[in-house]
Amino acid sequence: MSNEELVILATKITEGKASTAELRLYNAVCESYQREQKAWPGMESELPRMEAASLSKFWEHYSDRKVVKLWPRIVAAAAILLIVGGGFWFYNSQQLSGNRESIVNLGPEIAPGKSSATLKLVGGEKTISTPRGSTYEMVLPDGTKIWLNAATSIKFPSSFAGQTHRKVELLSGEAYFEVAKDKEHPFVVSSDGQEVEVLGTRFNINTYDSSIKTTLFEGSVKVSQVLPKGAQATNAKSKANNSIVLKPGEESVVFKNTLKIYMADREKALAWKSGNFRFDNDTIETVMRQISYWYDVTVVYEGIKPEARFSGLMKRDMKLTEILNILEMVGLCKFRIEGSKVYVSKVYAY
Repeated sequence: MSNEELVILATKITEGKASTAELRLYNAVCESYQREQKAWPGMESELPRMEAASLSKFWEHYSDRKVVKLWPRIVAAAAILLIVGGGFWFYNSQQLSGNRESIVNLGPEIAPGKSSATLKLVGGEKTISTPRGSTYEMVLPDGTKIWLNAATSIKFPSSFAGQTHRKVELLSGEAYFEVAKDKEHPFVVSSDGQEVEVLGTRFNINTYDSSIKTTLFEGSVKVSQVLPKGAQATNAKSKANNSIVLKPGEESVVFKNTLKIYMADREKALAWKSGNFRFDNDTIETVMRQISYWYDVTVVYEGIKPEARFSGLMKRDMKLTEILNILEMVGLCKFRIEGSKVYVSKVYAY
């Protein structure tokens, strides 16, 4: 494909006039350049013309949206944004229902999640659980606020009176905490394989995968690894008691008897609480795992799994078919909905 053809195609995409075939073609070209680690010859000289051709119309419709600059700088704003490989995509949710052809084999429409939870009371202990496809906001007796993501369970006492520690147990899923300050009574969150102790702070714990991620937004927390009987810690940087102290902007990960610290992607960690999906070079498995929890569907892979990686932002209030339409356009993936199952297969570019 020549530079001129590529510029014309990219301009059609920014103006919302590209067909599904053209979207796939553009994405395949971008992935080809990235795979071969090649630059687009002469593209720098084309950028001003591309910006002039596309952004003038774009600003007419999206002047009130947040500016997002992307390589190769021919997009400046979007309601929904996805990046795949070396390319990029953007869509307006209204365009999806009007100008875009539906490429997902539609079954019954599956709506996004909602706010709901169940409460179980046993011997002075309460357990609140959200089903798949639901979130819930709650307040503990001490004033601590907790937001529960889908498929999450948390257990806590009916009252903290007479206790030296305010202890809760995150049984499964993901939760964000804004802990009420009480220096005399530390707040403790235990989960399978770790314990977090705080005085007053804001943090998120994600236990969905085989690892446990604790992301700190404010204050300070001590994360202690709870090892199985007889197991030895494999992290050389851990203290003798397998504990570390997080600072704001840091994230601890407990995985296979290791406890490590990383710089956190705070926007990604808290995207679910803000009503978004946020991806950063994520595999199709990671993307579909989030979708399965939120839309309460089972994901089935047919044949070889798609190799595309996804980055970007999408709203969680979209219908499942809208989400899958976008993913299919940009990721060389094919989806089929049958009842509560989503079948995923790889699309080969020729």
